[in-house]
Amino acid sequence: MFLLGLFIAVASIPGWTSVSIPAGWAAMSLMLPFVLWREVKWTPLHILLAIFLAYVAISVLWSTDYWDGAWRLWQFSLLALAFHLGSTLSSLRSIFAGLAIGGAISSALAIVQYFGIYPVQQYPLDTPAGLHYNPVFQGMILALIIIALTTECMWWYIPALLPGLWLAQSRGAFAALGLGLVAQWVRHPMLWLLAALGVIFYTTLALSPAEYERLIYWKASLANLSWLGNGAGSITDLWIILPNISPHPLESHNDFIQLVFEFSFAAIFPFATFALILWNSQARSWPIVVAFLFLSCFTFPLFTPIPAFLFALCSGHISRDPNLSWISLANRRRAFFLQHSLAQPIQSQPSREAIPT
Repeated sequence: MFLLGLFIAVASIPGWTSVSIPAGWAAMSLMLPFVLWREVKWTPLHILLAIFLAYVAISVLWSTDYWDGAWRLWQFSLLALAFHLGSTLSSLRSIFAGLAIGGAISSALAIVQYFGIYPVQQYPLDTPAGLHYNPVFQGMILALIIIALTTECMWWYIPALLPGLWLAQSRGAFAALGLGLVAQWVRHPMLWLLAALGVIFYTTLALSPAEYERLIYWKASLANLSWLGNGAGSITDLWIILPNISPHPLESHNDFIQLVFEFSFAAIFPFATFALILWNSQARSWPIVVAFLFLSCFTFPLFTPIPAFLFALCSGHISRDPNLSWISLANRRRAFFLQHSLAQPIQSQPSREAIPT
């Protein structure tokens, strides 16, 4: 498992192994199909994701581009395999160690880039990005790996990741890291909700060109919804005609909006999965999920290989928790309805013999 994490973390080398498609997806394509032979106990989360994956496959039929639709289906299939793998593992420490070594290599490369040496491509040139081409991705990936390491008390790996995180200068990554660290002690789903609402409100203020552009992407996506969804991968055909705005964003820069844009009502299946995972706040990997879903509010980690792999893996691992079993969920539902029943207790009437004359 250590080699799996390391391979996925270092597979993408901008300008060498990656051009338009990050090689992390290729690494998962080579490694993850072997997990199908691992026996797993099915849970409600497995069923929700299986239904969603089936709808993704069907939606390719009406997608604007069959190639983009098939690619999106393959991405979600790989994440389903990562979820399956996580649900079969008793510990994620070995994979976290592999990701940490890969992150340390990327961090060291960022230091080299800071001094004006560019062995791999990056954009923009004035901000080091290590193995991840864009400093936003560098910061997001290293922040999630650091949170993962803290959940397992693997502190000795963290110092090597900090230079790369700092040099990326990603505000979103710093915020996600802070939220993930707070989530170690404040184990309540309301924590994520408050953080998500805060970042959404901040974005609507459009205080900078980046926030304004992101807001335009959201509005354009929401303005082009359809009853069945536009189909898997259809977001790549969204074009925006406005001055000073990138006309072809490729992503909505909000995973929740993008899921609704592509799959409409079927997005309820991944949303329900997210909700169940957030509900299980005592799980060890819960802070990773909180930070990931926070990042999903203003960028697209679900469609970025390393963050998406880490999230799917941890979600599958959380699905092992007894609180998410069929029996536990049924008992909780029964208790909820009994507790909130509208029936009033029947007041007993005193017997006629007990009434004084």
